[in-house]
Parts: sequence; structure tokens; C-alpha cells
Amino acid sequence: MAEKRVFTPEQVQQNLIPDEAEKASLGAEKPVLVGRQLFRDGLPVQDVSDGKRYERFLKDMFHALKSGDPEITEEFRSGNESMLKLKLNPGTVGQVTVMQNLALMYANDDYQATRILPVINTSGVLACRYAVRDRRDRLAYPDDAMTARAEPNELNEGVDWVDFSLRERSLKASVSSLAIQNQAAPLNELSQVTTHPVDGLMFNRELRVAALLGATATFGSGHYTTLTGADCWDSSDGGDPALVIDTGLATLWSGMGPGDYVGWMSLAIYNVLKRHPKIADFYKYRGSAVYASPQLLADYFGLDEIVVCRAKKDTANRGAAESVSRIWNNTMGLERRSSTPSLWNVSFGWCVQDVPAPISQVWYKEDIGSRGGWVARASYAAKELVTCTDCGYLITPLAAGA
Repeated sequence: MAEKRVFTPEQVQQNLIPDEAEKASLGAEKPVLVGRQLFRDGLPVQDVSDGKRYERFLKDMFHALKSGDPEITEEFRSGNESMLKLKLNPGTVGQVTVMQNLALMYANDDYQATRILPVINTSGVLACRYAVRDRRDRLAYPDDAMTARAEPNELNEGVDWVDFSLRERSLKASVSSLAIQNQAAPLNELSQVTTHPVDGLMFNRELRVAALLGATATFGSGHYTTLTGADCWDSSDGGDPALVIDTGLATLWSGMGPGDYVGWMSLAIYNVLKRHPKIADFYKYRGSAVYASPQLLADYFGLDEIVVCRAKKDTANRGAAESVSRIWNNTMGLERRSSTPSLWNVSFGWCVQDVPAPISQVWYKEDIGSRGGWVARASYAAKELVTCTDCGYLITPLAAGA
């Protein structure tokens, strides 16, 4: 019968119990760790030494408690009392696990610039020009009556040219190799730095288009209005939004090709209109929702589409407390929009760029951090262009300060 071994608490805690099988294996080739796999003699092996040691630890602790030694019993009792005083709970003794299906990442509200000014591609050309035919050529014609042997009156064809240039625009982001190596399982930092510059380009375009379309100087004479007093849509009387929009639509010019009549507005204006008493009265007996949707408002005003501009911006400097506001000011615009460019049509404006979409590039750079890293860049050349001010109309419908 094998001799019963008794170990001290110090031996048990430090796991100093000898392993005969482990001693016998010392003469074999030392295992090599490749990634997370052990190899011995060129073949993968399963590492079970930790499991064996843990089983041996439990067995020897059981024998130590069964030995009846008063010193061992007192030491275990004292240790248990110390653990109980810690008032442990699962949150303090459990292992923190990174969730594989949950993470938080904020995004800006939808960018609407290219819904209002569609994209047109120059196929890499940066210096461009376009023709503008004289509007008056289609508004008056000479007499077409003929007499014998007479010559018909000749029509005038006036053409002007407008030159413009695209501006190069680019942003970049980087991530170190160590950050990628140590990222938690659900994260993909290389993918993040690849998409972030593209989002930055679209954000800056939204800023430029919002500033361009929110200024009365962008629109032709007689193509903007500012409401005051009881005419304001957020006044107690509510004004008459349909009349104002009808007036604006009547000022828009058409082209010889297809086009849509589109309205855009800030979120604040949409919130006023969807609750407007006149609009609510019109729809409440027709089985519609209490608050008018953008599509209902478009039908009510005789528009093909209404675009609600919700995007936000932070105007505070980096490191200061954030100061968040909407990118689009409280104006409403109307436009005649052509979905595709044409030589025989008119459209309010375009987002002109040298490529169909920003180009993304990723490359390795050795001087990032201590072990190099990856750089992602997005770039394109672009210009936001109002080509026909006669196809737009701007309304400032809310009370001052709203």
C-alpha cells in the first residue's frame, strides 16, 4: 500500500507538489509554442499539464484537510474567514468578458447634400466649363407669317460659357500595428480607419452645401422670401404654408428634359409643419396619421419629394465641452432637380466631382508607433455648383431666433 503523503498549506498554495510524470518527460524534446499550438518533434501536441496540476492540487488539498492536523485545519479556517470578510460577489471575482455582439458607435444623421444637388462625374478632369443658353431665346419669337418670295425671319441662338475648377480634397487616419494586434475580438480598427476619412469628406460636403443653400445670395432676384409676424409658420396664426410654397414654385423655371420639384427643410421646420393646424385639418378626416410624414407633406404641397436635413455638428474645439447643433439652418428651399445631366435641360445645381465616389487607399508605414502601422486615405476633387439660380427658391418661414 502506497505511503500516504501530507503536504503543508504553503506547499498546497504554491503548487509545489512534485509531478513524477512530468519529471519523466524532461528528457524528451522541449515543446515549441507556435501561435497558440504546441509542437513536439514536429507534431502538434495537446498541453494538459495545467489540467493535471489543477487535479493534483484539488486531491492534495482534500488529503490535507482529511489529515486531521490541527495546524492545517486552523489555517484553512482562518483563510475562509478572511475570504468571507471580503464580501465577494460574481462581479468582483468573475472574469470580464468582451461581448461579441454589442458595441457602441455613434453616426451622424443622414447626409442629404447629394439628394438636393445630385453628383455629376467629370472623369478625372479638374478644369471644366459648361454652356448656358440665353433664356430669352425661348420667350419671344419673330413673326412667322410669309409672303410670296419672302425670306423667313431668323432666330437668335445666344450661348455663354461658365468656367469652374474642382478642388482637391482628402483626409487620412492611421492605426498602429500594436493596436490591431491587441484589439478585442469584435473590433476591427483597420476597417474603422478605412471608413472614417470617407465619412469626414461627406461631413465637410454637407457643411459646404448647407452654407451654400442657406444663403439668399445663392438665389436669383425674386427667388427668396423672409416671413414675419403672423405669416410665420410657428406663429399663433400659423400663416399659410401652402400659399407661400405655391408662390415659390411659380417662380421656378423648367427645362426641355424631365425634372422633379423637390423641397428641403431643417428638422425644426419639419416639426412645425407636421403639426401645423391647417395641414392636420386637411388630413384628419382622410384616415391619415395625426402627424404628417414627409411624403404626406410633399403630396400636400404638390412636390415630388421633401428632404428633411437632420445632420449635426460639434462647433467646440477639441478638448472642450461639446457644443452640438444642426448643420442646416432654419430655412426651406424649393428646386427643380434633374436626376441626370443633359445638354437640353436645366437643374438647380450639382455636386461635381472627378470620380464617381471618393477613392480609398490603405498602405503600411514604418514610422507609426514603435512597430509601424497602417494609413488610410480618402480623396477626390469636387465643387458644389449652383448652375441655375432661376430653378431655386428660398423661404425663411420661422420667427426670428427660432
